[in-house]
Amino acid sequence: MQAALLGSCLSSGRRILLSAHSQHKLLILQSNPLKQLQLRGHDDEVTAFAMSPNGAMLATGQKGKNSDVIIWNTQTLTQQFRFQEHDFEVVAVAFSHDSKLLATIGNEV
Repeated sequence: MQAALLGSCLSSGRRILLSAHSQHKLLILQSNPLKQLQLRGHDDEVTAFAMSPNGAMLATGQKGKNSDVIIWNTQTLTQQFRFQEHDFEVVAVAFSHDSKLLATIGNEV
């Protein structure tokens, strides 16, 4: 099964492309077309992402039984926080203009 491209954004002057492979359920960070890095943390399809305005954090959300939101450090590519507030699917995530707040929207039906 092919990967679905979620979108792209800029962080600290480098291009970041995010995609999630529905079979392996991994979020892939591509900062260089010749090099791919995998951010492991989700166990189902990634459905939402947002980069903080200051470029320091990336938020990702998923659907399924564990509809978690993960906050990643973009420099170390490690998980900083995990929120387990949604029951079925995270449909949107967004940072505030000062990167201090994160809003998440879930499909709870």
